[in-house]
Amino acid sequence: MAVFRFVGLVRNVVLAWFIDKSQFGLLLLALLIVNVLAPITSLSLHEAVTRYAPMFERRGALRWYLRRVVPMLLVIALTTTALLAMTAHPVGNWLFRSLQTAPMSAATSPGVLAGGEIAVLTRWVAATLFALAAYNFVMGALRGLRMFRALSLMELTQTVLFTGGAIAVACFGRASARTIVLTYLAALVVATSVFGLALRRRVRGWSEQQAALTDRERVVGRMLRFSVWTAIAAVAWQTLQIYPTWYLNKVHGHEAIAVFGGMRTIAQGVLLAATPVITVVMTMVTRAWEAEGREAADRRFRLAFKATVLVLLAGSAVVAALRHPIMRLFPASYGQGAVVAQPLLLFFLLAADLTFLSIQFSLIEKTRLLMWPWAVGVAANVVMAWLWVRPAGAGRRLSISEQLMPTAQVGVVAMAAALVVCLLLLRVERRRVDRGSWVVMAAGFALCLPWQTGLLVAAGLLLLARPLVFTRDEAAALREHAARLCGFVRRQVYRRI
Repeated sequence: MAVFRFVGLVRNVVLAWFIDKSQFGLLLLALLIVNVLAPITSLSLHEAVTRYAPMFERRGALRWYLRRVVPMLLVIALTTTALLAMTAHPVGNWLFRSLQTAPMSAATSPGVLAGGEIAVLTRWVAATLFALAAYNFVMGALRGLRMFRALSLMELTQTVLFTGGAIAVACFGRASARTIVLTYLAALVVATSVFGLALRRRVRGWSEQQAALTDRERVVGRMLRFSVWTAIAAVAWQTLQIYPTWYLNKVHGHEAIAVFGGMRTIAQGVLLAATPVITVVMTMVTRAWEAEGREAADRRFRLAFKATVLVLLAGSAVVAALRHPIMRLFPASYGQGAVVAQPLLLFFLLAADLTFLSIQFSLIEKTRLLMWPWAVGVAANVVMAWLWVRPAGAGRRLSISEQLMPTAQVGVVAMAAALVVCLLLLRVERRRVDRGSWVVMAAGFALCLPWQTGLLVAAGLLLLARPLVFTRDEAAALREHAARLCGFVRRQVYRRI
């Protein structure tokens, strides 16, 4: 799955060459807003489907369950997206318009959308959110029913259609934020239609039994309670990640967000690289927790956390050192975004730390506690953005560094605040954080220093990992895992030959 998300990063790089900078910034903003509003649109019912579909499948009541859930999803998604479409003008202005361009029209400022055009874009975003709710629902059902091949094919289909369509539109000179959003909408509709119908045919062929009356009575309430809390957490997490970028657009406009978004696209690879590892570790640790006990699960978690964060830190330090050559992937005018490479890399490294540590709350079945780190991070975003991200005074134009750097620093402060609260909650719950974990998390802040210092810290930590980060037993376990992985790769290569 992470491979498909990397394709999205490549797509952004390609589109930057074909689309006007202001429109590219608007497109990035539209996609970020879709990520934030998606859980609200469907109340994250797809997460509840992933959780409860296996239970009703085992009881032979899957069709009964889906017949009640699908209308619920349609009502919720239609209501929320229709409300957004009807309020497109005021809500769209609040979401998309910059304070700098508010008095201007498209005629006086090329690349700036007039109020009516923003309303049109907002309505298409609303349609995309409805399609995304249906897409996520089918994905959630496939995941819950363990149809992983179909799940991968569905995401592959959507990714290929969106990427190919967006590049085709750009090559024909039709690229704009609105046309790319339309391409995304079309890709979602096609993928959902094909795989949704296939899932429907598959489910209709399964045997059906009588569900227990208690399940019939309580399923809606249980699902809504589960999905509402999941949606709130998802919105808070997405807001924590994108608020500085949104506020940058509000103060400095679409072109600033385009340059910032170019570097953000590269730095986001840190979190994307960590995501599949976190998914695997969560499964592995949960299995160990149930089969071998708490101590064994904690040992595996600590080893995986420290090894992953150490590798991500080393990779981030290398990217920071090579930030100027890497930014040549974008048009020359985007190269100014390299000034925020290090704080953005630190931002996503802290986000990876936070995502990894959230596994601990899942193990003790207290995921509700995660709302506190998210809430503190969002509050820090709002306060620090208001204090630091300011427009220029009368008659003065800010340099790109003066526009972008405060935004990146706001994100780092907010994510660090959320991480501190998370660590405090772990301490309250008596979940131990060992010395090596503290070391690798603290070492990440070397990215705030000149890139040479960050590179030296990462290299030194790799060389001295045995005494500073890993115990003797952990180092031996790492060597064993590495040997096993090398053996697997070697066997695969020999088999291909």
